[in-house]
Amino acid sequence: MSRPIARFLCVLVMVAAAACDKVPLLAPTQSTITLSVSTTTMGINGTAQVIASVIEQSGTAVQDGTLVTFTGSLGTFAPADAETRNGKATTTFRSNGESGTSKIGALSGGAKATEVRQLMELARSEVRRRFNINLVAEVKYLGEWMDK
Repeated sequence: MSRPIARFLCVLVMVAAAACDKVPLLAPTQSTITLSVSTTTMGINGTAQVIASVIEQSGTAVQDGTLVTFTGSLGTFAPADAETRNGKATTTFRSNGESGTSKIGALSGGAKATEVRQLMELARSEVRRRFNINLVAEVKYLGEWMDK
């Protein structure tokens, strides 16, 4: 192999390696995201801390640096994208001054916080069936789903 070709291949490998650093780390397939919000009510232009806990299918926290994107209505997130540390990504939600119920969600790779609602609905229906008790959801912010 000639020197110019070897140099070209060396540069090509370095460029490819640098490009890999730019691809965000996302949650693996079958991961789940659970949201917790510091408050369920806030005043006009109020803020709330939102934490997304991201767990792999095996039950372990995702790798540090996994990117989580927060979504919602009636406000903004700072930052809108956050990286995990010990399986948790944290952001601040600031209401935009409109009254109403905000819908807050988070996603990373194929994992979405809305997946938790299916488990909650199953548990609520089973308790209602077995004990004739209607549970009221304490967690109000799960993606596009809201308990009425």
